[in-house]
Amino acid sequence: MHVEIRNTHWKNQGAQLMLRAIIQRLRRESEDWSLVVTGRCATADTRRELTLARMPWVQGWGTQADLLARLLPPLHPKGWVRAGQIDVVLDASGFAYGDSWGPEKARIAAAYYRRVKARGGRVILLPQALGPFEGEAIRTAFAEVVSLADRVYARDPTSYAAVQELCGESSHVLQSNDFTHGISIESPSPALAPKTVALIPNRKMLEMGAAQQGEYVGLFTRATQQLIERGYTPMILIHSAEDRALSAAIVRSLPTPIEVVEESHPLRVKGLIGQCHAVLSSRFHGLVNALCSAVPAIATGWSHKYQHLLDDFGCSDMLLSANADDDTLARALNALLDEPGRSQTIERLLDATREQKERTETMWLDMLDVMRR
Repeated sequence: MHVEIRNTHWKNQGAQLMLRAIIQRLRRESEDWSLVVTGRCATADTRRELTLARMPWVQGWGTQADLLARLLPPLHPKGWVRAGQIDVVLDASGFAYGDSWGPEKARIAAAYYRRVKARGGRVILLPQALGPFEGEAIRTAFAEVVSLADRVYARDPTSYAAVQELCGESSHVLQSNDFTHGISIESPSPALAPKTVALIPNRKMLEMGAAQQGEYVGLFTRATQQLIERGYTPMILIHSAEDRALSAAIVRSLPTPIEVVEESHPLRVKGLIGQCHAVLSSRFHGLVNALCSAVPAIATGWSHKYQHLLDDFGCSDMLLSANADDDTLARALNALLDEPGRSQTIERLLDATREQKERTETMWLDMLDVMRR
């Protein structure tokens, strides 16, 4: 069986964590399946490390890309795979379909999935944030994606409701949680200083209009200063290369520079977060990594997915606005750092993580059943 894992862009640490979680679970099921990605989904080093086959993909090429695959030499242990050989597509977009992104991504997906279905393949949208679908063009395009899919997993109640509003109730549309909770860490991470608190910015907070740069940088600046005053070691953790410029702006705003850490391997990033005393994250999978490692965390977010994730872990009140004043910020930090609240939070996170892993395994088993049909 040739299984394509789609839309895990190599520049995004969260997407790469999803890629590895999928591979870990599929390899538990069968070592014989050929796992396939395009060049934009994983670097050459990652493909070699994970023994992945590669499929050429140039938007609009269609059969020309298949012809290219016939002509290319086997530069990888698993070689090249043509689109026409794909039996199952696992769409791990994370968040790509909704008004925020416009109709083009959904149109591209629908065009490709029509070809997959025409030759008898299966299409599964793994748990991801979806919607809202207000614009007519995105409604039309994503409704076709849903009609072509053999299974659609909405990651949270808001996403599920958006698909129901668009397409009506359907037995092949289900709700399931993020699936990176149970991924095992195989790569050791450098040791951190005691009482390290990771600050994880996200440029999408600015791009999606959730904050102005001045107030957003100011929030991280004030959080850093309050942490230092309390005897903690704040650290900027770059969770995606896209956040380098924003991280540099935060450091420039500080009277005293703090350490900036950038780690390219997603499992080592998870390991670093797991060592932290606490986390302030605007990156969704930075927040996931903290919560499922029982590290108390505050979130700042730009979409509904952040609140739902905190709800899943019993931390509904830990979403912070980018324009929070000093007193609000101090109360949030107190909840993270002070006893007895901190210990109670850790216990909630441990219990919630066990529940999330059980839900994820239920989703994997359902997905595997669909794949084998």
